[in-house]
Amino acid sequence: MEILYHVDLFGNLEVGDSMSLYWPPKVNTNEYALPPDDSMNPNHDIEILKEVFPDGLSSHGARHALSAMVGTKKPPAEGGVELPLQGEYHGLISFLYRSKSKDSGYEGTHYEPGSVLFEAGMELVRQAEYEDEQSRFQSYFGGRTFEEADRYRQQYRGGDGKIVEVECESFEVRDMDLVEATSFIDILRKGRKYWEGDAGSDDPNWEVLMEPPVKVVDIVDI
Repeated sequence: MEILYHVDLFGNLEVGDSMSLYWPPKVNTNEYALPPDDSMNPNHDIEILKEVFPDGLSSHGARHALSAMVGTKKPPAEGGVELPLQGEYHGLISFLYRSKSKDSGYEGTHYEPGSVLFEAGMELVRQAEYEDEQSRFQSYFGGRTFEEADRYRQQYRGGDGKIVEVECESFEVRDMDLVEATSFIDILRKGRKYWEGDAGSDDPNWEVLMEPPVKVVDIVDI
């Protein structure tokens, strides 16, 4: 078993917990997630995910695979959702909406659609050209050292979350800085470098993709 470090953004993990693949997919409850059935949309066929990911999805995979673009087609009085969008943009955002556990007190955060679309593009590059590599949709993420995990926490999560020590049998190392793009061509270029394990710059920001199950063995920083 390899000892690694994971940022628990929601603050729910305890020693002895195991992060696994799940079917049906599990997502943190929020009002913008598509449910894993046809209760919202009869054309929402979740079985296609089962065909592509027969072993299930990680929580990260579920958040992105069940992403939905939502808008204000109905006023709140009629069951619609009023969204505080920025600037002159109205109508569509990504569903990705996080809130902390009951004791932690996050306010909701809307993520831009680009993060969802980029993750989908990266996964399609993997399926098309690197199918033997560990899917981000079936991974949990962390660092090889506490310092790597804390760098992620500070750079990408504003210092939020607690760092837990975890163990797993298999993981891959990738440059996290490649997980962003500005165009379709950029997705192809960076996706290939990412799945080949190359650095995207002279100062790569390494992350580990851990293959479940991933077991929590210690809480090292809250």
